[in-house]
Amino acid sequence: MAVPTVKLSSGYDMPMVGLGTFDLKPDSTAAAAVSASLQAGYRHFDTAWIYNTEATVGKTLNQKIRDGDVTREELFVTTKLFMTCADRVAEAARESLDDLGLTYIDLYLIHWPMAMTVTGDVRGSIGQPVAEIMKQLKPSDRDYVDTWRDMEKLVDEGLVRSIGVSNFNVHQLSRLLNTPGLRYRPVCNQIEIHPYHTNGELVECCHRTGVVPVSFSTLGRGGNYSDSRGTMTLLQDPVLTSLATKYDKTAAQVILRWCIQMNVAVIPKSSNPDRIRQNMQLFDFQLSGPDMAAISALNQNRRVWDISL
Repeated sequence: MAVPTVKLSSGYDMPMVGLGTFDLKPDSTAAAAVSASLQAGYRHFDTAWIYNTEATVGKTLNQKIRDGDVTREELFVTTKLFMTCADRVAEAARESLDDLGLTYIDLYLIHWPMAMTVTGDVRGSIGQPVAEIMKQLKPSDRDYVDTWRDMEKLVDEGLVRSIGVSNFNVHQLSRLLNTPGLRYRPVCNQIEIHPYHTNGELVECCHRTGVVPVSFSTLGRGGNYSDSRGTMTLLQDPVLTSLATKYDKTAAQVILRWCIQMNVAVIPKSSNPDRIRQNMQLFDFQLSGPDMAAISALNQNRRVWDISL
């Protein structure tokens, strides 16, 4: 079954399901995940400069193009400008293009609504706790609106087809959208959304302003996470497991379908071929209105990620 797409304000179509590559090791693990995803019907691949997976994703996709398994035009590749690159947008975009081995990026995002200067090899720190990575960063006074102006130039130059943001809250997104002289609107906002953190106000803001919400950490982080209130196991929540039984699906599929029915795109990450296939099998069932409401009622405003940086 073909994956439904959403029309971005830039005029391009984005598949509603993609493969996330955060925390995938930039080696055979990431390459195998991309290959399995292509075989399962994925055409949307999400990476970022800070993930250190761009080169592996690009090498694997380009090999599949050469093998005739897929065309470049069928693919939708997203990557992101890290906060330490906010004052060198063009240079960073070209670095990502070189790593990906592509002539254009389908979607380029401002990864965080703040700029930082770096005192170490922050890209080599992936896998460390966020607090440890942040110790290498110092705040910069670079305004994300100025960074956006440079992002717009990438579209003019044909290096990027669509531009958007990630981790922007309602105030930050609204400020950007209301910036005088905006030539290109952010097409999406990639944010944390899952049943324990439905992020309703921000999702509503996105929909109201024509910005597509894209969910990351949709399944928690491996289904588990901890905060000051203790450990939560999202995929073992009794409401979700009961619905999984009702629909003869997994709890993960129920959660992803819940997002899709809210017009939220998803980019679940997995290196397991079976789960990669399952995460795409979302379009042969429909959650009822009451079941959608029951999932949304699980909200506790609990994040997987502490983004109060």
